Amino acid sequence: MKKYFLLIFVVFALSSCTHPDSLPDDYNSSITIEPAFYLQYATQEFSYHTSDDDSKTVSQGQKYDAFSHLMIYNGYLYAYPYTTMYRINPENGNITTVCTDPLCTHSNIECPFFDVDFSSFQIVDNAVYFVGNNTTRNPGKAGFTYYLYDIAAGTSETVNAPHSEDTLRINNPVITDDGWFYYYDCLYDDDKKDYQYFIRKYSLKTGEDKIVLEPDDFSTTLIDEIDGELYYLDGIGLGTFDPETGEKTQLYDGFAGNAGYDDEYFYFRDRDNCLYRLPIGSAEAERLTDFGVEQYYITDKYLYYKKQETNIIGYYEDGTPADIGSQQIWRMNKDGTSPELVWEFTGALSCMNVDNFAVLGDYIYSKFYYWDDAQKHYIESQNAGDNGGNIYLMRVDIENQELYFFNLTE
Repeated sequence: MKKYFLLIFVVFALSSCTHPDSLPDDYNSSITIEPAFYLQYATQEFSYHTSDDDSKTVSQGQKYDAFSHLMIYNGYLYAYPYTTMYRINPENGNITTVCTDPLCTHSNIECPFFDVDFSSFQIVDNAVYFVGNNTTRNPGKAGFTYYLYDIAAGTSETVNAPHSEDTLRINNPVITDDGWFYYYDCLYDDDKKDYQYFIRKYSLKTGEDKIVLEPDDFSTTLIDEIDGELYYLDGIGLGTFDPETGEKTQLYDGFAGNAGYDDEYFYFRDRDNCLYRLPIGSAEAERLTDFGVEQYYITDKYLYYKKQETNIIGYYEDGTPADIGSQQIWRMNKDGTSPELVWEFTGALSCMNVDNFAVLGDYIYSKFYYWDDAQKHYIESQNAGDNGGNIYLMRVDIENQELYFFNLTE
């Protein structure tokens, strides 16, 4: 499927702008989308250059926090911007739907990726794991169902991990290389007259199921299995978790949130969102920043990040200030040295900002927002399909300081 871009030569006033951590509560998806002005400031010819940096050997932390709707797997970029999942080849720009059915329109229930929640999808062992909304996928059934899609076979199936009727959906499971599916469940305790939370594990290979009791405060979050050890974080530390007994062995004493890792270190944020690193298996952490980090992304060579900043871009109709946050993307060595500004939205693009981003080689990929001062709203331009517009994914070329937009509509 050939992808190309139409430059729109329209001149209109742009206010200075900034980006939100998430869309405001009063975001209105029915707002009429203006012409995609940002295409005028992007290159329309696809190009690619190689890099000695990589992000295939690292885990980017808790899926619900680190980034959403965007993931790198086996050198490809997987994106779910609107109604179905796409796979982008970063070297030649080719875009294909992950659903391989040649007769599928990708716009109704016949598509395995129709009406699903991809805020925390995972790809493990060549299978995509995701949550589907039962309202449309299983009429008459409440809640959500977990699915997996076999990329090579092009088939979809339900993950039949058992859970109580009180658990409407499974969120952010940990899926290990040996086929265990760790997730959270809750059961009503008649004696305590309250719900008790558990970590539960289910074998994707044999169907074996086991409940592992979790502390009543439900504070434990599993990170991942590393070298045969299951690691957790909670409100007071980070350590190892015994999947047979539920026993926790604390290694690091202190708040740790949004933990990602490479083959040597955990990376996490403290309560002030300052960034730290901790050797895997160690108790001593090293602080990397003395400022809050809104988001970070790990590659083999660098830590990419956005600083936590307030940046008022405009005002809503009721006079409430609109904070677009930092419009700069930085990177530093993984020991915290040599910070470097690699991208900033300025000039005619100063009303724009990236959503949670991913990095592959010398390129940053992201969904994006922009502030429309005339309408007093943020526009989530890549979800313009509701209004008949095109759906775009942004790519920042760090070396050449250029933008390119993948059109996921054609």
